[in-house]
Amino acid sequence: MGDAAHLLRRAGFGGSSKAVQDLYALGRDAAIDYLINYQAVPDPNWDRPNPLGLADPDEDYWQATMTLLYRFLTSTRPLQARLTWFWHGHFTSALEAAGPKLMTRQINSWRTHADGSFRTFLLAMYKDGAMLRYLNGDPSTKDRPNENFARENMELFTIGVGPYKEKDVRESGRAFTGWEAGYPEPNVSFVSGAHDYGVPKPSSDVPATSTATTS
Repeated sequence: MGDAAHLLRRAGFGGSSKAVQDLYALGRDAAIDYLINYQAVPDPNWDRPNPLGLADPDEDYWQATMTLLYRFLTSTRPLQARLTWFWHGHFTSALEAAGPKLMTRQINSWRTHADGSFRTFLLAMYKDGAMLRYLNGDPSTKDRPNENFARENMELFTIGVGPYKEKDVRESGRAFTGWEAGYPEPNVSFVSGAHDYGVPKPSSDVPATSTATTS
């Protein structure tokens, strides 16, 4: 029984006495299969739009936080929930900047891609509404390209500090132009006229300057 409780703490966020007993009853191999092959397991509290029955979790920041934490803690897919929380620490964004709707959508995207291809995951983040808001990609246009997401994409999300150059950051910033998270309904769209379709611009090849902060 102790091993089952330990496994739930390491592969999830722990569990009730019943959850521990149920996992123990499966036996070691079946318990591991249950945790890893979680797509086959129904997850009703995550699928319900408002599992706590709160007044307005789509708009109220505190209610959105409570709903999301409840989903993490009561998920019947412990490993998927734990991986989703891990990606929250990697593809960092903030509820205050994104708003409840976009933050909830982003967490659902992390959950969808939690154990899949990192490349596919990264492509999803390029046009994620919460990320666009948090790192000033909304709006970023060919006339006024914003480099925040481009720099963090390299420094925090993929390569680390260096060996890319400032030119790489500028050109990446141009490549990410045109994505917008709309108002008042924050639906992400691509505005072709705002995208920079031009060729790379000549510039001095100097090392990039770190501006990233970690939380």
